[in-house]
Amino acid sequence: MTEQLATRRANQLKFGKLFYELHLNLNRGPKYNGTVIARFTLQHVDEDLFIDFSGTDIVEVSINGKSSYEKGLWNKLFLILPKEKLVRGPNVVRITFNNEYVRNGNGLHSFTDTDGKQYLYSQCEPYYCRMIFPNFDQPDCKAYLDLSLTYPAEWVTISNENPTTAPVTNADTSFVKFPRTKRISSYLFAICAGPFKEIRGRNLYRDIPQSLYCRESLYVHLQKWSDFIFEVTNESMEFL
Repeated sequence: MTEQLATRRANQLKFGKLFYELHLNLNRGPKYNGTVIARFTLQHVDEDLFIDFSGTDIVEVSINGKSSYEKGLWNKLFLILPKEKLVRGPNVVRITFNNEYVRNGNGLHSFTDTDGKQYLYSQCEPYYCRMIFPNFDQPDCKAYLDLSLTYPAEWVTISNENPTTAPVTNADTSFVKFPRTKRISSYLFAICAGPFKEIRGRNLYRDIPQSLYCRESLYVHLQKWSDFIFEVTNESMEFL
């Protein structure tokens, strides 16, 4: 995306009025799917708006409650939101999509350990959030994120915020909803999922919760270093 396009889009969006409501179905294997609802306020609608997505497939798009997806509007990089469907002021765009985990670390990465267990982690910096879900993926388009996940029951999920309630488990799947994030750039959104082992910190600095997570195969090694890691973290927070 050129600087000119980014500036044009930023001028259309009113900063501080951008929200994402994102639900992901994190499946075992190579694929996942989800739905994102973007709520934003437009300064003007003199031209088309575009949203970034470099995933596998877009299933459905609705703009302000009306279905509006045509395959020619998406080139695997940008999804065009036609100006005729938008309004000056508040807008709501809902996008359902299919995607695949990546294996190169850019996006939502999937790793299978030597014991056969699958782990997921995101890498959105500098502009790879668009590879996870449709969004306005530029640093000055800061937003609030409401995230919910459905995932295998034996997995642990981690994101920008700590859940305020325990996951709800039904049969072999769990569901969790995370509190709304602060207003942050898209490259700071974070998701981890898998059968991680957790070590919780003790003697916390100002009672700030701390945990270390690692693959199960590395747990015995992390235990040896965990006290040192927490000590250094506490000292660093006090210094900073």
